[in-house]
Amino acid sequence: MAAKKKPVLVSAARTQEFAATLMHRLATAKVKTASPSRAQTKIQVRVAWVEPDGKHGLGYVAISTSDAEWLVKGRDSGPGFKNFVDDVFRTTEWAKDVAQNTYQSVQNWGAFHTDLHNELQKLGFFNADSKVHDLYKQAVDAMRKCAAAGKHKTARVERDRKRAERYLDQAITFAVQNGLKDAEIQEIIHVAFVKHTMES
Repeated sequence: MAAKKKPVLVSAARTQEFAATLMHRLATAKVKTASPSRAQTKIQVRVAWVEPDGKHGLGYVAISTSDAEWLVKGRDSGPGFKNFVDDVFRTTEWAKDVAQNTYQSVQNWGAFHTDLHNELQKLGFFNADSKVHDLYKQAVDAMRKCAAAGKHKTARVERDRKRAERYLDQAITFAVQNGLKDAEIQEIIHVAFVKHTMES
């Protein structure tokens, strides 16, 4: 009985094409900023690059604020290196998209992902002297600095304050433009504060 032939899951040409794109991204990649997420539950680092067609691209990696605080204390090493590569360069996302387009299911995405990592290995993406290691260290350092500055504890308060200032400025401008005097505006604000205090 003849041995069953394994199906070819991954298009080699497609994998090589995306691996070449990732090599180009890596060559131009720079860590840009680290900041807390809107919900302040994560610290996110942005990595920017130039695509082969000249357009600008952006990748992200994030860790929880509690993990970032462990980074500051030197008790954690940050996101895993493989997670960093997968998140920033979107290798997992690519593998799932290719699987979905090929089989109308993401069930076999792991094979596409493995093939891509193997191709990147051949191209030297993971070599000890590859830029990806410096990029990873810079991203972890940016997370550490952001957490050490405590931005994740104050970002929401600062954002809400700016929003409140903007709304109050618009409301007062509207009141002045519609003929209210300073004393009348102050009385309205005083009544609003009293009402808020009694209701809270």
